[in-house]
Amino acid sequence: MPNETRSTIDPALDPQVANAIIENAAEGILVTDAAGNIVRVNRAYCLMTGYSADEVIGKNPRLIQSGRHDPAFYEAMWHALLTEGRWSGKIWNRRKDGSIFLENLTAMALRDARGAVTHYLGLFTDVTYGGLDDAQISQLAFYDPLTGLATRPLLIDHMGEAIRHCKRKGCHAALLYLNLDDFAAVNKTRGHAAGDALLKAYAEQLEASVRQNDTVARPGGDEFALILGELAAPQELPRVADKLLQRLAQPLDHEGQSLALRASVGVSLYPVHGQDAEQLVALAREAMRKAKAAGKNRWMMYGQPDE
Repeated sequence: MPNETRSTIDPALDPQVANAIIENAAEGILVTDAAGNIVRVNRAYCLMTGYSADEVIGKNPRLIQSGRHDPAFYEAMWHALLTEGRWSGKIWNRRKDGSIFLENLTAMALRDARGAVTHYLGLFTDVTYGGLDDAQISQLAFYDPLTGLATRPLLIDHMGEAIRHCKRKGCHAALLYLNLDDFAAVNKTRGHAAGDALLKAYAEQLEASVRQNDTVARPGGDEFALILGELAAPQELPRVADKLLQRLAQPLDHEGQSLALRASVGVSLYPVHGQDAEQLVALAREAMRKAKAAGKNRWMMYGQPDE
């Protein structure tokens, strides 16, 4: 049963006093209804985001999404909220003026006496420059701290470079989006330390499987992405994808135990499927989901008929 997280403000507190506490809090405060629509923000929220209360009331919190996190990041957040009643972590968001800032966010589900969710509460502070220099901020934004691989923003940037290069050279570029099959079972049965070790080992295998100039990224969670540039023709792809799946299926050793995982892979091609980096990443992820639904441990091209 989900944790019954409740408001930290005493419901018996005088409404005027409670309102003063919320409005003068140093933390940004955001309250939504059960459907996820914003019903209240405080002064700190407005100062940190640049939006007035009137501009956000009734809107979804995704209004300030930065684009630096992939869908899996938000799926994991909502899974924690729905099952555990709480999520805490760092998240990149975007101010009204377009600038990006890093939040230290705690989100929680507020429940009534029967356990039904009535509201969601978000408390956050801006930690973009909190003790971090420019190099550290760049490292945090563009490189995954666990594996050292590129994060989603750098993946998009490198895909854009591959597109521009292939426009000049007249070649193709492929985007392979991978999701580890049944990775959650590793965390559940062997613990998160084993899961982290497997992710790092998997990242090393991916880097060893591609050419030096190709990009390997970890957009989030148990998802990885590869950019393969300068393919002479799309016909090269089946051989490359099959070889990749075979190599990644090889067991990995962790503390004397053999761990094996397989992957579902989705593929999009420039210029066959599009000419925009964001679009090609989204299409490859969509194809990956179809590969997983079709039975896992396989790859599928975007637009390929379901098996």
